[in-house]
Amino acid sequence: MEEPEHEELPPTLLDNPEKLQGGQELVSFFQMPGYRSWDPSRVVFFSFAAFFAIIMSDAGYALMMGLVLLYYWKDMAASETSRRLRSLAVTLTGASLVWGVLVGSYFGASAPIAALANLKILDLQDFDAMMRFSISFGALHLVLANLMMAWVRRRYLEAWASVGWAIAVLSALLGWLQGFHLLHWLIFSASLITVLAMTNQKQQWQLRNLIGGALALTNHH
Repeated sequence: MEEPEHEELPPTLLDNPEKLQGGQELVSFFQMPGYRSWDPSRVVFFSFAAFFAIIMSDAGYALMMGLVLLYYWKDMAASETSRRLRSLAVTLTGASLVWGVLVGSYFGASAPIAALANLKILDLQDFDAMMRFSISFGALHLVLANLMMAWVRRRYLEAWASVGWAIAVLSALLGWLQGFHLLHWLIFSASLITVLAMTNQKQQWQLRNLIGGALALTNHH
């Protein structure tokens, strides 16, 4: 066994804890990451559960899904793949149940008892609040993705381009939520300059790579 050379592209092997390997199934369904990329399985595992719960937004249906899961529990232990999917299903059910309680939806109706009604903290009918939540959730997802890419590229100067994108998205989000001030614009501008200057830069900074940085601002690098 030996480490691959820099120009070699060996096949990818994903390796995660058994309880989180359902994320590998999701990742491999869409596209297997490259050998030198980062393994998104864990992030995909929990992100998929969160998005699934938000789309369902109903504790009653989450309970029904849990009952179906219990019925097939032993059958889903037959193979490694089914055990992975079972762990994912448990997470989907739990996340959907918690989110459904927080939004106070039970088969499309209000909570049947006062104790459950008191747990409602979000109103699905409040369009402005849900829009703020949705945009914030998506923006933080982009911030996380860019920080993970910065970690993957940590040996190169281009890691700072990913950091720049993360800070740009975060500053724009905070400006949108709080109202834009001069500080937001300064941070946002500095972040884009970082993207421009650091995209495609390796271990030594080169002026000619600024063209790639300019294209990166339009996501066409």
